[in-house]
This record gives sequence, C-alpha cells and structure tokens, in this order.
Amino acid sequence: MSDSYDKFIHLWGWRLVFTLIPVFLATAFLYSYANAIKKRLGQVKDKSRMMSRDKNQQGSLEFCLLELNSDFLKAHEDKWQLQSMGSYLSSIRPTFLPDDAGASSFIKNELEAFLSNILLDKLGSLVGSAILPVLGFSSIESTIIRVTGKISAWLTSHFIAHRAQKDDDEKMDSGATPFSLYDLSALANLTQGLPINDMKISPLAALKHGNVDPSPSFGSDISLPNPFIVEEHWDQAIEDMENQYRIALKGAFSERQSIKSVTLENEQNLQGNNLYDPDDRSLPEPTPINQRLFPDLYFGWGSAECTHTNREIIRNRLMATILNRLAHNYCIIESTETEISHKDHEQNVFAVKMKSTDEHTITSAKNFVKVLIKAGHKIEVCPRSTITTFGLAACIKEEDGSWTNVPLALVFKTGYEDKNKRAVHVAAPHGGLDLDISGPLVGDHNRCNIQFYIAIEGLCGWHSNHNSNVPWIKPVSSTEPYSVEMALDAVHMASLLSYTFNAIGTDQNLPFGGYGVLGLCNDTAALLDQALRGTTGMYPLFSTGRFLIHISNRLMVLRKNFMSAKNPKLLEAEIDALQRLLTASITIGSDLHAGPANIIDGAKRYLCRLSEVCTFQLQKESKDIILAMLEDYEAYIKIKEK
Repeated sequence: MSDSYDKFIHLWGWRLVFTLIPVFLATAFLYSYANAIKKRLGQVKDKSRMMSRDKNQQGSLEFCLLELNSDFLKAHEDKWQLQSMGSYLSSIRPTFLPDDAGASSFIKNELEAFLSNILLDKLGSLVGSAILPVLGFSSIESTIIRVTGKISAWLTSHFIAHRAQKDDDEKMDSGATPFSLYDLSALANLTQGLPINDMKISPLAALKHGNVDPSPSFGSDISLPNPFIVEEHWDQAIEDMENQYRIALKGAFSERQSIKSVTLENEQNLQGNNLYDPDDRSLPEPTPINQRLFPDLYFGWGSAECTHTNREIIRNRLMATILNRLAHNYCIIESTETEISHKDHEQNVFAVKMKSTDEHTITSAKNFVKVLIKAGHKIEVCPRSTITTFGLAACIKEEDGSWTNVPLALVFKTGYEDKNKRAVHVAAPHGGLDLDISGPLVGDHNRCNIQFYIAIEGLCGWHSNHNSNVPWIKPVSSTEPYSVEMALDAVHMASLLSYTFNAIGTDQNLPFGGYGVLGLCNDTAALLDQALRGTTGMYPLFSTGRFLIHISNRLMVLRKNFMSAKNPKLLEAEIDALQRLLTASITIGSDLHAGPANIIDGAKRYLCRLSEVCTFQLQKESKDIILAMLEDYEAYIKIKEK
C-alpha cells in the first residue's frame, strides 16, 4: 500500500502542482485584469471637457478639411447654408483657454478621449473596456494614444495648419484618406477569405424574394400574388404596405422606440393616430454627435428633405421587387430547361399580367417594361452616379434654430500624379443604371425611380432610387439617355447580369454577396453600358481581375446552357444578350492600377462623372490636374501617330 501511495504521489503530485500553478496565475491575472478594466472605465468616463464654438473667431489655428469650392458656395448661397468641416473645426476652442496656446494639444487629447468613448459605446462596456487593458497599457493616456494614435495624430498634425507658418497657396486640404483605389481592392480581396458573411439569406434567395429592404417589405410582410395582375394587385399592394407602416409607426411610438427602427423616411408626424403621411418627404431628425467635444454638430441632413414622398418610395420598391423576381426566373429556366419542357417549368416562374394590353403572361423584365410603354408609360434609362457617404451626413444647429449643412465625402487617391507629384483624388461615388417611369401607374405628378446596382446588403438588382435632396448629391449622367430600344435591351441584360452576380455570390458564399470583389455599384452599370455601347463613362471601375474572370466564366456557362436547351429558339434573345455581356466583361478596363496605358481613357471617364460645378476644392484641383495630364498624353499620342 505504501509503495502504491508513493508511486501515486510521485506520478500525480507534480502533475497536480503544475496544474495548480497555471490556475493560480490565471486567477491572479484575471483579478488584476478586472481591476484594470474598472480603472480604465473610470478614467475614460472622467475625461469631461467642454468646447465652445465661435464661427467668427479667427485665431492662428486652422483645420483644412473637405473645403468647399467657392463657385459651389456661390451657386447655392441663396437657398442653402453651407460650411466645410474644416471651417467648423477651426471655430471650436476649449472654453477655459484664453487664446490658441495649447488648443492643438487639448483638441488632440479630446479627440483621443472621444474615440475611446466611441469604443466603449459601440462595443459595449464589457467588451469595449476589456479591449483597453488587454492591449497591455498601464494608463488611460497611453491606452488612448496607442489605440487611436494614428488617427489622432492625423487629425491634429495632418489637418491643422497654422496661419503664421503657411500662406494660403501652401495650404493643403487633408480631407483625402491615405488610401488609393488599389488599397481598397486589396482590402476587399482580403475580406473575401474571412468568415464574415452575415447575410441572413443567400443572394439568389434575395433575388427570388425580390429585395433586401428592411421590414416591412414586399415578399415577407406583403406577399405578391403569382401571377401579379397589375390592374388588380398594384394599388392593393401599395395600400397593404402603407398599412404595415402605419402599424409599425404606431407601435414604435407607443413603445417610445426610436423611429429609426421603422426605416421609412418619415421620422416626424408622431402626433395623433395618423402617424404615417404618404406625402411626407421629411428625413430623420438630426442627432447630436458629442456636444462636449463638437458643440452644435449633429449627424443628419438638417432641414433637407427626401427626393421622394413615402408613397413614391413604396412605389419604387414595389416596381424593383417585381423586376427582381422576374430576373430570378432565369435561375429556374437554367436549372430546368435541359430536363423538362419550357411549358412545364413555366408554371413555376413569377409572372405578370396586364389586362389592358391583352398581352400573354409576362415572365421577363424586358417584356414587362415593353408592355408598360404600350400602356402609355414613358421610360428613361441612363447610367448615373453621385457622391456617396453611405448615408453619413453632418449639420450644424445655429442659434436661431436653423441648420447649416456640412457636405461630406470619402476621398481616395486615384493613383494618378502629375509632374509635380500632385495627386488626383476621387470622391467615392454611388453609381447605377437609372430606370425612370412615368404614366398611368404612377400618376401625372408622381415619379417611379429605380436603379440597378449591386448593394452592400448583398443583392445585385433593382433598388428604390431615392436620396436626400441636397445640392452636393445630384446624379451626373455618364452618357446621354438611351433610346427606347437600347433601354429595353438594358433592362433585359440587367436581369441576366443580376442572376449571374447573385449566382456567383451564392455559389462562392462571398461576403456581402460579392460587393467589393465582384465590383461596386458603379461596376454593374459600367458592364451594362459597355455591353450596350462598346464603351462606358463610369468611374472608377473597381472589379478585380480574379473575379472578372469568375463573371466571364459564369456568363459562358449560362450561355452554353441556354444554347443546349431543348428549345434554344425560345432563348435566342437571352443568348445574344449574354454574348454582349460576355464581350463587355472581357474588354472592360479597370482603374485599380493607374498607369500610362490607361490614363487617357481613365481621365476621360473621371471627367465624365464630375458635376459642372465641383462641390469640394479637392475635386476642382484634381480636375485641373487630370485635364493637364490628359492634354499632355493626347499631345504625345498625336505626335507619335504623325
């Protein structure tokens, strides 16, 4: 017994010791770590400092950030109060400092504290505060500096200019990010391999559903009959959706929830029982950013309105849903045509009927639009783009209660530089293929505007084309509106491209349905434009080579499957459209690698997307730079040709 006991102690005793030591150390670490968390939380939350704003103050400290073009300001001075972000930041000062001495250091510290609070707010007190000590910092000051060091240093040293040291000609707008289009592409390709796909349904399922609109939406909250008989179901679907919004708004109001959860552009009119106003154009009420650090600065659009009424937005979404569901029919056709007859699978597709035209059942978007024209509607199709900030907006609340808008933009380097190393910048655009419809379904004084593009929510298809009605977000056409024949072809090709993109996103389980790697919103419109005209004016072209190959391969497969169908004559129009899309995917350029080989084409497309009067000074300067570069390169080409 004694020998067995000794062997047990010898064998397991040291194992027990070596097991308890890590447990003890881990417990001590966790205890220390918990105290560190509490300490960091207290230190961050104790950093309460006050700033004041004096828009007439002219000190030596100045921010130069997203400065507005003087011509743009002059063009809109009668209707809009506008101010640049740099001008606003230059007007704020610590309330207890008599002059600019120490203001730079103070603002830097305040920005660091503000960013740390954002970390706590966005990630939650538990997770956010845990991140700070785990990085190995001993004090809140060093924590903030190292976590936000690059950002705060950029804001305080890169954005701030001192009048005593710099002349006006030497000031440089620091609103551009340090990233180029190529950097963004590399980032998109890196994320493609990460398990970050949080889409609730696949892109193809979203196409079958008809939209990725937040609830209430068509397809989930409001089902569409199949076949959809326009005369019977159009107005009824809109009325049913409006009732859903009334219920949602009433519920949000009664529970004192934020109206943002309702997602419709009606966040006011919250009195009485009629919470939903079909003719309302109001945008969400601005919300303060951080009054301690940024006095009077708000997130939001100020007093600006939406381009469309609530009812018009619902009408847009209904039309987009119908066209997307018609596009999904190609999924059914491809999967069944080679196995069963066209007549058999026709029962499973989504169909539309219009009694007034005596047409047969409509199963394609092109034929639906063609029937709308026959019924007295007018259409206009054109690729267009605008500046985008992904919904982010800023404004200043003045003492008299009015709002001053602060135009924003995400500005990147294009890769083009002139002889003096001056970079050409581009404000991130949102682009797509616009389809504007007017006529009996819409009404004489109403609009139906939808746009085709791949959305970050994961659906490549048609979406409602409504926006904030502000002068710096105005659509710019990259070409003249298409003829009626070209417009119908564009709608047809859009259905095929929609199915192709969503099929790739589904088959490869791409994050965001392929947004960013298959291309951005611009690229879908550019491919259609290239297929129709043999060229495009959209800029920038963001599709990466690897995924352009996947697009071409999938178009080849789809075309081959349609050609081998039991009755390929029924699909001749699709086969021809796929051939044109395939050619476009092979010949279209890319703006990720800026170089002499593509500068002439790239410069022309860059200039094509600019408004007649640029919003930002950076845009105006970039326009002048690239115009000069284009002139030099074109002059050389002419000499070479001689």
